[in-house]
Amino acid sequence: MLESLQIAGDLIAAVHLSSALAMILGLALGILIGVLPGMGPLLGAVLAIPFTFHMSPVPAIALLLGIYQGGNYGGAITATVLGIPGTPMSAATLMDAYPMALKGAASEAVTLAAVASFFGTVFSGIVLVVISKYLAKVAIGFGPAETMSLTLLGLTAIAALSQGSTIKGLLAGLFGLSIATIGSDPLTGFTRFNFGRPEIEGGVTLVALFMGIFAISELMIQIEKPIRVFQTTDRLGVAFPMFRCLWTRAFGLIRSS
Repeated sequence: MLESLQIAGDLIAAVHLSSALAMILGLALGILIGVLPGMGPLLGAVLAIPFTFHMSPVPAIALLLGIYQGGNYGGAITATVLGIPGTPMSAATLMDAYPMALKGAASEAVTLAAVASFFGTVFSGIVLVVISKYLAKVAIGFGPAETMSLTLLGLTAIAALSQGSTIKGLLAGLFGLSIATIGSDPLTGFTRFNFGRPEIEGGVTLVALFMGIFAISELMIQIEKPIRVFQTTDRLGVAFPMFRCLWTRAFGLIRSS
């Protein structure tokens, strides 16, 4: 009962005018930060922390949450228009949104990404509030054996979801594991496979990895085919999707949340 009253009080504080304005400002700043490749929502939230020292706790948290969530969505804009994910989270968006942009449906792709981002955030937040107590119990019992099993499950999923050759999917997974070994060992602290370069002693970040995979490959494609035919639109704006369009993708929204 007390927990329910506390959650209700937090919700009332969250919908206050000052909190709502702070969140809207944070969303706008986060989208601008997410569009810039290499910045990321986490870095944007960290840079905004000094500006929250003289703010009330609830509006300050709302501002930081808005920047973080806006940054997650902002990366989908560059993934859609340029084929370069602004954040690691938008790498999957690139697979569907960029081909839509090449066909002249960039507005629809950006709008669907916004709707999916909103729905995923709200749905996953509600689920987290409901099952957080049970997740804490599972996390306490999560040891090395479970971590190894989860890793093997990820490698198996890579092989199962690979289009075309399963061997290529496994090789790609092993290549990712080899990149993850670069940097300091988490147990001993010794530096591994940095090839004498102090810049990568901390490991290869996801932003640098995705920029290298997607941006460099797109650059090579542009050089190889300097003349490419695109279907252009009059303007790039917000296309409000029909309810039927969202309803047909409801299962995908729930599954990806």
